[in-house]
Amino acid sequence: MLNGGFLGTYYPNANFSGAPAFQRRDVRLEFNWSAAGPGGSRSPEYAAVGPQGFSINWLGSVKSATTETYTFSMTVTGGVSLSIRPTGSSAWTSLISDSGTGQRSRQASYALTAGQSYDLQILNWQNAGAGVTRLAWSSPTVASQTLAPATPMGLNIGYAGANDPDLIFADAVKQSYPFQIYSDHTDASHPAAVDVNGWPTQDATLPIWTSLSETGGTYQLRFNGEAQVVDWLGAGSFSFGGVTYGTTLPLGVGYSAATNTTTATWTISASAAPKAVWLGFSQTRRTSSGGAGTGITNVALLRPLGLNSTQSHAPGEQFTADFKTLVGRFTAIRFMDYLATLSNQQVNWTDRIKPGDWSQFQPKSGYGYQGKGGSWEYLVALANETGKDIWINIPVNASNDYVTKVAQLLAYGSDGTNPYTSAQTNPIYPPLNSNLKIYVEYSNEIWNAYFPQHQQLRVAANAEVAAGGSPLNYDGSTDPAVWFKRRFAERLKQISDLFRAVWGNQAMLATIRPVFEFEYGDTGSYGQTGLNFLDAYYDNGDGVAHVSNPVPVNSYIWGAGGGWYATVNNDCATSISAMYSSGMSMSVPQSTIADSNLTRAFGLAVAGYEGGFYIDNHCGSTSTSQQALQLQANYASPAASFETQSVNLFYHYGGDMPFVFNGVGGIYGVAGPTVHEQNTPKLAGLAQAMATGPAARTVGQAVPATLPVSKAAYATGTTALGGTLAQPAQYIDWTLNLTTAGKFTISTDTATPAAQQIYVDGMPVGSGPWTGVLGIGLHGIRVQDIGKSGMSLRNLNVAAAP
Repeated sequence: MLNGGFLGTYYPNANFSGAPAFQRRDVRLEFNWSAAGPGGSRSPEYAAVGPQGFSINWLGSVKSATTETYTFSMTVTGGVSLSIRPTGSSAWTSLISDSGTGQRSRQASYALTAGQSYDLQILNWQNAGAGVTRLAWSSPTVASQTLAPATPMGLNIGYAGANDPDLIFADAVKQSYPFQIYSDHTDASHPAAVDVNGWPTQDATLPIWTSLSETGGTYQLRFNGEAQVVDWLGAGSFSFGGVTYGTTLPLGVGYSAATNTTTATWTISASAAPKAVWLGFSQTRRTSSGGAGTGITNVALLRPLGLNSTQSHAPGEQFTADFKTLVGRFTAIRFMDYLATLSNQQVNWTDRIKPGDWSQFQPKSGYGYQGKGGSWEYLVALANETGKDIWINIPVNASNDYVTKVAQLLAYGSDGTNPYTSAQTNPIYPPLNSNLKIYVEYSNEIWNAYFPQHQQLRVAANAEVAAGGSPLNYDGSTDPAVWFKRRFAERLKQISDLFRAVWGNQAMLATIRPVFEFEYGDTGSYGQTGLNFLDAYYDNGDGVAHVSNPVPVNSYIWGAGGGWYATVNNDCATSISAMYSSGMSMSVPQSTIADSNLTRAFGLAVAGYEGGFYIDNHCGSTSTSQQALQLQANYASPAASFETQSVNLFYHYGGDMPFVFNGVGGIYGVAGPTVHEQNTPKLAGLAQAMATGPAARTVGQAVPATLPVSKAAYATGTTALGGTLAQPAQYIDWTLNLTTAGKFTISTDTATPAAQQIYVDGMPVGSGPWTGVLGIGLHGIRVQDIGKSGMSLRNLNVAAAP
């Protein structure tokens, strides 16, 4: 799929009539429709499409890598039609047309030309309360696979804080600071008395935001109860019923006794100077019969639909339209900042933020600037509303019960406090939509000693060894640095096993994709140490029976890798044009080669957790004008081609799943200065990369061939690249690059084949020779010593097989 997937138009009826309820770009058609409905969100427009009686019109484009006849396969419940045309043509060819009702599969064939783009249209209508919609393709040389984005591209988003420029939530209060006493409208250091959900039980002031970057437009203020409301700093003007009240909304104006609700419009002029916003609520009454000074509840300040818009978001809408537009440009979302991963102190499930809390931004001692992070339920809702895969980060100290509950919430939804433990007919907060993948990372940048999780895991590793019976020193290691790196990998395996217990074997790697992330090019050897440990201990890769049920690494970890940033050679040039004329620095992009070589040895995909093009102050200038020029350069037109190049290099060098850092603002942002400004060169460059398909691989060896050890991609042990594996579990790995699929026989020239284990894409296939089919793309062939006395070899033989 080009451009990130299929644009789906969803109707709340089975005949495509009337106005659609919503649109989203679905990354793949691989749905198991359930009682939760296709929307997967409590937002009104998504909830309007129920679990039965709906229809969808999907449009997308595909491009094949080979010239041959492809078979399109659809498994559906309800009516379906599939049509195709060459892009640019107006004439559709009908491939499948079936108005049946029960679940069934239909196939049709069409001749495709390599490099040519074709448009697909799928119409699907369903009356039943449950069913499936799946679309796959295959050819004589391409195994059957779900149609998915050709150039997947993820986005790191911001956090749910008062001053974050992503403006995630439609309701600004969901990102505001805690309520303060009424007289505090300066420093937010005098918290008001609140109830269990965080709503004030006295007159109070709410700091909505304190930065000067929020934009103008029409907001809608709503709350339960009655109060006089004052805009302390005069940022906007209140009005109700056509009457303007200025900076103070009088008591009773906009109040409905029937619903115990106050509503008013609050407008910031497009020409107004940006200000902080502190709203004070005095003479408060929670209910019409309550006493004065008893506070209010359910305060909402619904943002404008866009920059300086005169229309605000509707009540119940969860996310801003512009934020969803930004996320909609990508195929996946990384929630590292949203979950406050860097200083997340959560251990137990009760430590988390809930969706019913007054705000998703809750500062707390011991946490970082992101507070406690947002709720898991809103994370799921955002993914469902935008149709995107998710990358989640498990807190470093999270208990097994916490991890299990995260897995359950993603699988079954929640009641707002606890996850369900089975599928529900009407979940209060729906689960993740069935077509979406989940990348699971343990914390973030464990290798980075700047972050507290680094030291916390060191302490945990030492304690585990001290307790006795730990795998971390299975080989007698006495080095705490080795224990620490092994603990990093061990905990990811444990998390993977906990997800497997909830989701089942069939979902592992297909839907649940644990990822092991380390520093660029595995500086510090976190990747090598961790993966070697997992292989040697949990797969008995050193020839010793450590476990009774050995399993290869790629049976519980999907991918691994590091950052993939790119920048210019000279960011201290005195003009923007000179910065770009200095060319792109290749030091970090080329580190993806090392990441790919290591991960391919274990049959893992290459996942880049952060990256993209940016211009920073690497030269260390102390000049504020130079730093301002560097910031400006990130929004200059040449950034488009440099961004495209950075993506192409990631794929050239073996990458599979890149995530851009980050969404909005500053030197890294692809949009900015706020989420409203998306006509940026960086976004144009990313769109160009996604529209043309992934760049061709430039790493790996062509086959058939006899490959000497000198052409190996990776090896362990000081003598391995000379062809000698001196100890059990040492290995040599070659990366193969196939431009066409084929059948091959793989063997080595060792004189002691019983001492070797050959791995093809991470799976053990015996001592060789092995014969089988290898598809188009990169493959890792690992030869590992499992003997007691060492072994030697000089060549890997990859021969064409009949």
